Amino acid sequence: AINAMSNQLSKVFKQITSQAERYRLHAYSDTLTAAGNRRAFELAFDRVLTDAENQSHGFLMLIRLDSLAHVNSEYGFEQGDAYIKSVAESVKSQLIIGSFDAELYRLNGADFAVLLDECDESQCIELMTALVAGFTTTEKSEYAFGTAHVGSAEYVFGDTRSSVIEEA
Repeated sequence: AINAMSNQLSKVFKQITSQAERYRLHAYSDTLTAAGNRRAFELAFDRVLTDAENQSHGFLMLIRLDSLAHVNSEYGFEQGDAYIKSVAESVKSQLIIGSFDAELYRLNGADFAVLLDECDESQCIELMTALVAGFTTTEKSEYAFGTAHVGSAEYVFGDTRSSVIEEA
C-alpha cells in the first residue's frame, strides 16, 4: 500500500512539474521564435544590472526588422512571420557559431535584443559584423528597407535598463 501511494505521489509530482514548466515557457518565451519574450528580457537584464556580487558587464544588442510592416501589409502575415523566424534563426546560429554567452529575446513584433554578458567590445563587433553579413545574404526584394538593422551599447553593473536601451 505504501509503495502504491509512493508511486502515485511520484506520478502526480511529475505531472505538476511538467505543467509548471509549460507555464514558465508560456510566460517567458515568444511562441513564434522560441526566443525569450520581453518579460524574460526585462527580468534577465535587470538581474544583470543589479547583481552586486558579480558586477557584470557586457553589451546589449538591438536588432530591428525595418521591413516587417511593409512585408506584412504587402505580402501578408504569413510572410511576415517567415521573415521574423528567419532573422531569429540567423541570430541564434551566429550565437552558436561564435560560442557567445548570450541570450536572444523578442521584445515586440519587429525588435529583438541580445544580451552579451561578460563580452568585450571586439567580441561585440565580431558578432555584429557576422550578423550584418548574414542579413545581407538573406536580403529579398520584399525587404524594402533591408533585412535588419543592428545597434549596440555597453552596460556595466549599476546602469539602468532604459539608459542602455536608449544608447543602443
